[in-house]
Amino acid sequence: GVRAARLQTLTHLTRLISGSLDSDAVLQEITRAAAELMGAPFVRIWTADEATQTLTLRASSEDRLAADYPTSHMRFGERSVGWVAKYRQPLHIPNIFADERVTTNDWFRAHGLQSLLAVPILSQDRLLGVLILIDRQPLHFVPGQQALLDNFVAQAAIAIRNAMTYAAEAAARDAAEAAAR
Repeated sequence: GVRAARLQTLTHLTRLISGSLDSDAVLQEITRAAAELMGAPFVRIWTADEATQTLTLRASSEDRLAADYPTSHMRFGERSVGWVAKYRQPLHIPNIFADERVTTNDWFRAHGLQSLLAVPILSQDRLLGVLILIDRQPLHFVPGQQALLDNFVAQAAIAIRNAMTYAAEAAARDAAEAAAR
């Protein structure tokens, strides 16, 4: 049934995360699984850089919808994703056409989308990114979906943290090799 399918997907993601160094592929997989299991047409993950206060788009559940989205970078405080990054709070906007935090109205309208839920991806006290679900109607969670969403966010945090650790180790290794030369 539904629970078995969910469990299978989450188990698959956990295995993927622990075995993969390609964090973009992992994040992509998380957005696809979230879109499928949350019943949302479009899910994206943005990663945060607290030093520069910027967000970078890292994964989208669907290429067709991603193709004409107007930007892949934004500042903390900018738009809905930036709002979540700045305040580290979830943001649910049932109707984006009635909210001044959303400035991509034409894109939403073109794709028949109207609502969003964006949640911060946090690890200890660090903001790692933002996960956003975009839907055709206001999101109403059925029982178990909030826990499911929390799970996807936690898995995204692990994938992003792994990527940062790996990048830091690679940089340290390069520096050590350069020094040795």
